[in-house]
Amino acid sequence: MTTNSITTKVKTIRGGRIRDIENCLIEHISDGKLDCVDVIAVHVGTNNVSDRDTVRTIINDYKNLIHTVKQSLPETQIIISSILPRPTDYKSNHIISEVNQQLLTVEDNQVKILDNTLDFLYGNRPNQLLFQDHVHTNVDGAKVLSHNIISCVNTMLRLYDSNSQFEQNFYSERITGRRYAPLETTNQDYQHPHSFLSKRLELEKTLKFSSS
Repeated sequence: MTTNSITTKVKTIRGGRIRDIENCLIEHISDGKLDCVDVIAVHVGTNNVSDRDTVRTIINDYKNLIHTVKQSLPETQIIISSILPRPTDYKSNHIISEVNQQLLTVEDNQVKILDNTLDFLYGNRPNQLLFQDHVHTNVDGAKVLSHNIISCVNTMLRLYDSNSQFEQNFYSERITGRRYAPLETTNQDYQHPHSFLSKRLELEKTLKFSSS
């Protein structure tokens, strides 16, 4: 597979909870819209936290969503993007941290957990420069998030130059503690001939819309 054969579709549900995403996936699966999809990346969960769902409820909802995809699309890989910390809501951050830690236990050969936490911290606190308010990212935060998701997709589908420093940065956890290369450490000199630039811009615009 090469990058120029990739088609990216982005779907947003404003105010969506995990079960809303699962129901949307069920509908798309029933319509055959996901039959040839290689990777499904899901970023959801903050509204469950806002609604004061328990950690157990949130994790069970994630597991149900994953089971739905696995059962119907056994060849499709799944990315679950972790819930972002909140700049001012420390009580919610405790729940978010616990959920994100437990999410790591569901990772397997078909499911990858994209842990965004360290890229949204300044020291040990949420980086307020990446947020528009106490929940939503601003443009800079959306860029970091979209970069992480695209890096994860590239890694899973092996869409990189295996001899480049760019590829090596995908597994920067060994050095930085991050599971995927943060935006600021990506090798700026590397230019893939079939980059995800247009798809990245599309994703950034969508994330910007979602954070408004």
